[in-house]
Amino acid sequence: DGGTIYIGIDDDCKVRGQEFVDQSVQDSIRNYIDNRLRQWTPRNAYIELKNSVAVDFVKVVRRAYDGYCYMLPETAVIRAHVHRIALNSGEKFANHEQATYTKNLASVVLVK
Repeated sequence: DGGTIYIGIDDDCKVRGQEFVDQSVQDSIRNYIDNRLRQWTPRNAYIELKNSVAVDFVKVVRRAYDGYCYMLPETAVIRAHVHRIALNSGEKFANHEQATYTKNLASVVLVK
């Protein structure tokens, strides 16, 4: 069914953010994810996976003791969301390690 991961929020739900997240880091993260998804076959599975993954970088604002709020430079919460992936049941695909999987309704099973 998909899901979302937030990187930069601690176990107590306090927003801390990740430091040093400038544009080059954002581009590197997006490129890394895209390159990993490109390794899936068949090729149409890559398109489906790419369209199902979204990565956003949310700026972190901190309230100072003076009562004003300040945006922390190069600090962001990384939000990674994967939408439901709707491959056809019984369709086979492989990852970058050439492990073959088959889609069966909502589950994915390794083919041995």
